[in-house]
Amino acid sequence: MKKFEEELEKFFSLRVHSSDGISENDLFEGIENEKTYTYENRKKIIDELWESKNYSVHKEFPRPNNHDICYSMFWNAFRDRSNLYIQMEDIRSLKLADGEKIVIDCSLFSVQMLDYDFMMFEAMDSDERYEAMEFYRPFIFGYNIEVDKEKLDELKDIQNYFYKNERVEEYAQLLFKCSFDLNKHNIAYMLDGWVIQSASPIDKIKAALAIIEDSNSTRKVIRQQLDKYKLDAKNVKKSNDFISELRQELDASITRVNIYKIGDGNCVYLETEDDKSNFFYDFGYNYKHIPQKNNTAQKYSKSVDRMVGRDNKFVILSHWDMDHIASYAVASKKMYSKKCFAPDCVDAGTNAKRLAKYLDMKGSLIRLDRNESGKLIGEIDITTGTILGKYKLYMGGLATSVDRSHANCQGIAILFEFSTKNKKLLMMGDVNYRSFNLARIGLNKTKPKETEFADMDIDYLIAPHHGSQHTGYKLINGASGKSGEKAVFCCKNDSSVNRPNKDHRDELAKRFKEVLTTERDTNDADRVKIVIDVI
Repeated sequence: MKKFEEELEKFFSLRVHSSDGISENDLFEGIENEKTYTYENRKKIIDELWESKNYSVHKEFPRPNNHDICYSMFWNAFRDRSNLYIQMEDIRSLKLADGEKIVIDCSLFSVQMLDYDFMMFEAMDSDERYEAMEFYRPFIFGYNIEVDKEKLDELKDIQNYFYKNERVEEYAQLLFKCSFDLNKHNIAYMLDGWVIQSASPIDKIKAALAIIEDSNSTRKVIRQQLDKYKLDAKNVKKSNDFISELRQELDASITRVNIYKIGDGNCVYLETEDDKSNFFYDFGYNYKHIPQKNNTAQKYSKSVDRMVGRDNKFVILSHWDMDHIASYAVASKKMYSKKCFAPDCVDAGTNAKRLAKYLDMKGSLIRLDRNESGKLIGEIDITTGTILGKYKLYMGGLATSVDRSHANCQGIAILFEFSTKNKKLLMMGDVNYRSFNLARIGLNKTKPKETEFADMDIDYLIAPHHGSQHTGYKLINGASGKSGEKAVFCCKNDSSVNRPNKDHRDELAKRFKEVLTTERDTNDADRVKIVIDVI
């Protein structure tokens, strides 16, 4: 038996579906402390048990697939069969207005899930690399919490309670031990939200989750083990090298823009003149919506089916938030072999880092150094074919007074200038207007003509951050920019959750002839389509 197959059998037989009924707590009893509760020690215990019970001559192993293993691990997590943790953004400095609601997107993972990932990463780095790459695909296990001002203040209190004596890096993902078993543990705080799980398709499950007090807390040692998701810092590109690699893929002008109807998420498919260089700007999918009667995954199934069926050459990610990358979970495996150009994901949650790690190990991921923020990253001229134009890529500058998320501020925005008819298309991801202005100004001590957003001539705009109020939208107007044709919000058009924000929409309406939302104004059933007349 090959080593990879044997490791799969060990994991499935002794961790996921123990034939002897051994619980994970029994397996690792007595090692739950900082020095011993490591992946290496857990693996050693499993290896010793495997040898002592002579499992290597076990009856023929009914080999599961990745999907089977993932859903078994999800099942175990719900039944408290493995220590469970939640990764949550640090919201202690976040403020909400009265009546405002947001959805906090968290990563969940069990120790089983960590060890499965680590086992697979080791196999992908061995001489059985091909088998492991083909077997595995990144999965999602997360938790969404809708909060208003009152709930946010409660979460701030619990974050302060757990972290008052710990040094936590600013804007880090905070880690808490948790459980779905509400009768077994000392509960510090109850969460009422939705589990998001996927090894394809994406499921949403209403479930209460308890943050638990644990005298033998393993948070610190588990946080250290998350370093295994880190990518090699040597492979991060400076702007010149990043643009040089992108230039090899991006070699044709845009003719059609498809902005998909996926709620408050971002997925834009750009069709090019030669129809061979088509690419995605973000590959997201919104599973954050709070379902009332129906699972919203079904609401956007037509859009997702169309998206994942497209033939693209590569992907540019604005940043690593799940609503900009989640369609990878339901895409065909060939999507993972397409080049993916993205900012570095140092502050992302585990679900995003799992995807990044897999893409990186496949050799598909090209990461841009986040220290390159607040400037024009580079330009790519299109000089062949009947349409000539220029791509300009910007990385936003930090403007945390507008949006506290570093990932949003330091996302990649794309400006395409059609030279034949002097038209411009701007796609902003979640980069707010202030962050974009900082990138436009860059290192210039004096502002050149048409530097800031309000001074630019923009014909087509994909507006930032799904119509959020946290965009610095007052910077849209007030200068000399001409009236544009269309501005599009990638959002569900729901005033009860402020998407899009009315003031943001009103400012764009002063500037553009049409202001559309993907939810309301689809000219096909699944997307807003813009055909650009440039010939």
